[in-house]
Amino acid sequence: MAPSGITKSMSKSHSRAPIAPTGPTADALLAAAQRPPPRPSAEETLTGTNLALLQSGKFSDLTLRCRRSLRTYSPTESATTPSEWEEFKESESNVIELMDEEVDDVHRMLEFCYGRKYWEHPETEPASPSSTPTSTPTSSEGKDGKKTPSDRLYERYRDDERVRSEDEKRNDPVMVNIRMYAMGDKFGIPALKKHALKQIQRFSELTVGKLVSKRTGTGKRVLVEPRVEERAELVIRQWARIVEAATFVWEKTEDEEVLKLLVDPIARVSPWLTEIDKAKFDELLKRLATTVPEFCMRMFEKSCLESQKERTKMLEHFEEERVDWRANLKEIKADRDMWMAEAAEAHELRKSVTTFVDKVSDLLKRPASIKVFRCVYENCSSSKVLLPYVRGDTISFRCQDCGETYDANGEIAGICW
Repeated sequence: MAPSGITKSMSKSHSRAPIAPTGPTADALLAAAQRPPPRPSAEETLTGTNLALLQSGKFSDLTLRCRRSLRTYSPTESATTPSEWEEFKESESNVIELMDEEVDDVHRMLEFCYGRKYWEHPETEPASPSSTPTSTPTSSEGKDGKKTPSDRLYERYRDDERVRSEDEKRNDPVMVNIRMYAMGDKFGIPALKKHALKQIQRFSELTVGKLVSKRTGTGKRVLVEPRVEERAELVIRQWARIVEAATFVWEKTEDEEVLKLLVDPIARVSPWLTEIDKAKFDELLKRLATTVPEFCMRMFEKSCLESQKERTKMLEHFEEERVDWRANLKEIKADRDMWMAEAAEAHELRKSVTTFVDKVSDLLKRPASIKVFRCVYENCSSSKVLLPYVRGDTISFRCQDCGETYDANGEIAGICW
């Protein structure tokens, strides 16, 4: 039953054109018109309330102060889980000064703690169609498998081969996600680490790790693993971003999952950079010369492993081609033998036909002989002339009545062929 206030309001709005309750359809329309609008989910309401508390600073229990910018944040402890502030509990004055963190990163961390997401791109986040921030997913895919605004920004990026400023490097979304991952690890916020890693994975899926579209023999397009030169081209498109992120991630974290997403794509294509893009290879060598030995060792190890893996793939490919070639050769030999057999049969048939034509021509030269060219089988009394009969590659004569056949090279009724 709808509230009375809503019922009165709907009655006024329909006073000019009332719906006459003449049947079930009219009753259903009237009931639908009086139904109250759908309420937002509890999760959306809670998230929106939490973000509003963060922006207003009301009911704050703790103050985070960034010294470099003198900006103050006042998170509300009740809006987050206790584990997310575990590292902050060392402060007894309810004021924590963050010496090393970027002010914008602190804001993103708080935004995530309150709203379970953050915006990593320097571009302004597009307005959400809903009043709540949760309507724009930023996980590996958007709702219904559609790409999110964040996905499209990742795909749009192309390395223009110019030297990027420090601000551009710092505001790069991949760098932001690495710093957020490190902050989640430093301050004991596992959910933040998981979300940041998911964003780095999404970047890898959309750029250096994406599949390419190929057309099959039937004309259908499928997604397949790119060839090594195609993979190198994908890395080169993201070169400045991924190389800077790879060296940066080594300084910030030793997490194997993050290193695998950012360091390994470079190591995978580095053996082929000398042929594809020598300038990129020289730049990589210069960067390696200024990094820690462990990073160089990892790059060298991965490059060797990838070279060996690619060599193994090539050998397997050559072996498959060799097997296919041998199978094709067997088919060719079988086809050749079949063709030769058919050619031999055709030759014999042609020879038999030639002989038959010659003998029939000779018979026609002696019309009197045709009268006695009849079946001589003892149980047959047919008076009809024998007719030519072809079976397979042989030609003979056959009686029209009893079906007895006679070799064209034999003797019939005293007529010698």
